Amino acid sequence: MQRSWSICCIAAIAALFDFILKVIPKLQADLKVPFMFRGNFRNEDTPLHKTVREATVNMLANADFYGRRGVVVHKSTEGFKFANPGGMRVSLTEALQDSASDPRNGVMMKMLAMVEYGERAGSGLQGIFRTWQSVYHCAPKLEMTTSGGVDRTTLTLNFEGHHPDIEAMKLLYDRPEELVEVDSTQESKGEGKGEMDDVPQSTQESKGEKQSTNLSELISCI
Repeated sequence: MQRSWSICCIAAIAALFDFILKVIPKLQADLKVPFMFRGNFRNEDTPLHKTVREATVNMLANADFYGRRGVVVHKSTEGFKFANPGGMRVSLTEALQDSASDPRNGVMMKMLAMVEYGERAGSGLQGIFRTWQSVYHCAPKLEMTTSGGVDRTTLTLNFEGHHPDIEAMKLLYDRPEELVEVDSTQESKGEGKGEMDDVPQSTQESKGEKQSTNLSELISCI
């Protein structure tokens, strides 16, 4: 019995990271990246990249994997939508306060934070709202709905026709004083090329678009 449970947990963790490594790069693919350097390397992990990553982790950490319909991530020209089965375990007002945090899958959130996916417990939603409002000058939408006896939580990040405010985004970088901005025209000349420019966007995508169909069932073992 213990061996079977251990195998189930390992499979669940593998399915979780397989999902994350396939989905997050696709969500981040079209985000604008200022030509910024930290030391000798180009910094491509912008505050917007972190926001999309955090929204994905927040969805998984609060999902009821015993519920119906599973998690849904939608990307369009209008923005992003993250939906998960299960309602919030705190009110919407409390969820946006620094001191309020009650993720349904707390162990998963801590595990992802250890490998630098997701922020410290309780700070994720606040960071998402702060970054999105600063860069796109519009507020994200967080709502809980019930249909047919099924609760769902949906986080919507719409552009509302705005282009990203790059100057505002620069102020949100970690340790911005260490960053050096290079004229983007140098990129076309092959100058200032960072280590990350030679790395394929996502080696996982070469295996196809299919995601782990048993993600919900496997993660319920954790």
